[in-house]
Amino acid sequence: MSHIEEIKDYWNLRANGFSSAISEELETESATEWSACFKEHIGPAPKKVLDDGTGPGFFPTILAEAGYHVTAAGYT
Repeated sequence: MSHIEEIKDYWNLRANGFSSAISEELETESATEWSACFKEHIGPAPKKVLDDGTGPGFFPTILAEAGYHVTAAGYT
């Protein structure tokens, strides 16, 4: 098996746990603090926001829940 295939297999096995971890993190005080920070620095919703290189989608989820119109772009 190639190194690339090993990496793919690893992350495919971790995907469900990773998704659960992000979901759990969205229920923490940290998510609430990020939401307040965005409102302070971006201004009140609704506004359009671009999250470039979004990763697991933690920030665009918080922004969308706060009423912003979010475009999230990831890279593969």
